[in-house]
Amino acid sequence: MSKLQGYVYGAIAVLGFGTTFIGLALGLTEFSPTIMAIGRIIPAGIGAIIALKLGRQSLLPPRDLWSRIWLVSGGLVFGYPILSTIAMRTVPASDAGVLIALSPVAGVITAILIFRNKTPSAKFWIGALGGTFFGMLFSVSRSNGLGGGEFWGYVIMAIAVVIGAVGNSSAGALTAKYKAFYVISWAIVISIPIMLPLTIIEFIVNPITVMPSADAWFGFLFVSLYSIFLGHYFWANALNTIGIAKASQLQLAQPIVTMILAIFILRETVSAFTWFTAIAILICVGWTQRINLSRAK
Repeated sequence: MSKLQGYVYGAIAVLGFGTTFIGLALGLTEFSPTIMAIGRIIPAGIGAIIALKLGRQSLLPPRDLWSRIWLVSGGLVFGYPILSTIAMRTVPASDAGVLIALSPVAGVITAILIFRNKTPSAKFWIGALGGTFFGMLFSVSRSNGLGGGEFWGYVIMAIAVVIGAVGNSSAGALTAKYKAFYVISWAIVISIPIMLPLTIIEFIVNPITVMPSADAWFGFLFVSLYSIFLGHYFWANALNTIGIAKASQLQLAQPIVTMILAIFILRETVSAFTWFTAIAILICVGWTQRINLSRAK
């Protein structure tokens, strides 16, 4: 795969991921947070099984990959979807999108600590830390204080970003040897025995008595089929082709996508401060994209 194709795949992934929080917001209007968090395993699991069967692959990964696939599953199937859904109960979609601007930094740090990637230059870290500063400033200033429910919603969202970075980096590394569809499909399949029983219990305890609207179904199916399945096919290919450090920076466009969609679809009002922090984060992360990532010898 050429680098140009890698950038195209990355752009498709970011555009879809920017829509994820809109899908969550639409789904949460009529589906319970539990169903939105773990119930998505049903559509995603069906898609993953079909993908593996069409590729004539085993439904389970090779034995030597189990630990790495669990990192992918823990980050992309368990941790990030569940925590982000919980956070969305108190965090507006536009604000959640701005916090996602921290993902590029988290991805690079994960690549260095876990996969022993080379440490970028000092100029890169200046931009990275600048973006982190504005992201944390945004999170604290938008909350009701350290004891308020909203504050912990932002904290949970930040944790979700870190966990998601681990899963993304793991998937990107594995895609160097295995097709991205197989990697993410294996991650989904091995999580079915855990998430499916929890989903069934939720349906029994809190049954759906009224047929959800088309908007709610769209939100549920989008986060099920794209956010933890198809989207990560594009994203894992981009990470492997461009490199984790460079590709991660493509996510700088994600908060803009989310905010624009939130304005037009959810009728949210975006404050001037939200726009300011979004622009500040984009400038910092954009700086890390343009400079030479390697340390000078």
